[in-house]
Amino acid sequence: MQFFILDETDIHDTIKRDSNLRFDVLICGGIIISEITLKGINDFIKALKIKYKLPKEAEIKWSSEKALMAWGYDTVESLEKKTELVNRYKDLKHEILKYVSNSDISIQIVIRPTELIHLSRESAQFLSFSNASRKFERILKKKGDLGMIIADRFLSKDHGNNLDEIKKVWYEGTRDGQFDNTLLIVPNMISDLSYAHQVNDVVLGCIKLYMATLIKDIDLKPDYNAQDESLHKYLMGLIVDKFDVPMKSYKHDRLTLNSGILIEPPKQTRYKGGEPDVFLDKLEEKLKQDFSIC
Repeated sequence: MQFFILDETDIHDTIKRDSNLRFDVLICGGIIISEITLKGINDFIKALKIKYKLPKEAEIKWSSEKALMAWGYDTVESLEKKTELVNRYKDLKHEILKYVSNSDISIQIVIRPTELIHLSRESAQFLSFSNASRKFERILKKKGDLGMIIADRFLSKDHGNNLDEIKKVWYEGTRDGQFDNTLLIVPNMISDLSYAHQVNDVVLGCIKLYMATLIKDIDLKPDYNAQDESLHKYLMGLIVDKFDVPMKSYKHDRLTLNSGILIEPPKQTRYKGGEPDVFLDKLEEKLKQDFSIC
């Protein structure tokens, strides 16, 4: 049995030449794990919380606020102590990425600009969900395995309510046809109760950080210096081998950069010089340059 732990995150920026124009990129997807790997993740996160003296109920996320509050960050007056706590949380996240690196976890993501190709976030989320679930079904059929898609709060008010669209994907299938090996879609998992979703949040945060170096003046949480590209590359390098390797059957799939990275719009349909096209072209070139992904 395979579990697709699915979530999404955004990159936001304001284009300098037009302060009213928002640049938004949606990253949708996550880790794919077996039931044995899920058990390993649970044991690992429990031990990690003990090591870092985090309460059992403290949710681990890429953003550090919850963990820092659990450590009493808001009551600490010393700047030195505050910095120590921030660095301590960075170490925790790095341990998670190293764990992923040494595991049999695989990663699937869909990258899609939204505002600049006239898509609402809800539409982009639905299309990305459809692409990701379609690819997961392909993986299951290739492996001769069965699986479930477990999404993190896809129906929350903050992210719109795509229940009708998700139902449509489930009942009508994708352009590949009906779901045969995907047995269940859970659209609204509470990540506080899922260690796998907490690991997934760190993975997606790492990918977001790497991609954000391509956009200047990015609005990120102040956990890292946005100019430190060497750190971003190092962290991405810990997990980049976890993207599924290209398969011959996907060779002519217009959405596929790498079997674990789907980019929309595909290169063949991009308008030259448009903001989303420039970003995606730069991303593809950077992945090729840094990690030989092409």
